[in-house]
Amino acid sequence: LGAMGYSTDNGLTWQNFPGRPFADARGGRISVAANDTNNIVFVPRDTLNGVNKGNTPVYFTKDRGKTWTAAKGAPLGMIFGEFVYTFYQPLESDRAKPNTFYLWDRRDGRFYRSGDGGENWSHVSTLPKQSGAHFNQHWLRAAPGMAGEVWLAADDQGLFRSSDGGDTWTKFDGVTRAWRFGWGLPLPGRKNPTAYMMCKIAGDDIKQTVALYRSDDMGATWIRLNEASQGWGQAITVNGDRQVAGRVYVGTNGRGIFYGVPAKTSTRN
Repeated sequence: LGAMGYSTDNGLTWQNFPGRPFADARGGRISVAANDTNNIVFVPRDTLNGVNKGNTPVYFTKDRGKTWTAAKGAPLGMIFGEFVYTFYQPLESDRAKPNTFYLWDRRDGRFYRSGDGGENWSHVSTLPKQSGAHFNQHWLRAAPGMAGEVWLAADDQGLFRSSDGGDTWTKFDGVTRAWRFGWGLPLPGRKNPTAYMMCKIAGDDIKQTVALYRSDDMGATWIRLNEASQGWGQAITVNGDRQVAGRVYVGTNGRGIFYGVPAKTSTRN
């Protein structure tokens, strides 16, 4: 897969996958099953040097990349490939339910699910669609430790939540724009994971297109984390730390990687 590979030691060392779906396979999106690190789904960039454009399948492997097979029932040509990267993430694996993957097609709004490791896909629901291609902003994320809990940040369409693996969806009131987001450990006193998101919240007078917010209660309320004068330009990725509660990372387009931690509080006797 070109420069794409995997690590088995928390990112200290990396190695290329032993095989690839086709000779020019590269880029795109990749996700790993919650119960089996050999089971991987890959959505390649839809270029193929201009050959077969618009018809690139979704692929899966169950032997960690030795062999790849085209999936059945999944949409074709998912990742727009005229640029090095795209601004969207339509693929995700359930973080608790075995062999389960999710896929959202921005072009018609259809949401797909696979329960057999990416081999077969079914259209289970439909969400609002997006126009355009390279500059679409959307991010699909499943909550860690919560089977069937999957959220979709769909830019100016808003933020959507499903707790039944995509069969039904609820739109969050007050989130007027939703870009990238990720999950972190529960904060002290909470059982649910913490959501971190680049978004726009109704009633917040900040002039930025989107700002960094945190929700400790599964989206019922949001707390802005950056000051009105502080921004990152383009935040390419956002994710919470899975080892340190309250720590969040923001990856930018050319300004490096930032991280933040909760402000320390002092007590007096």
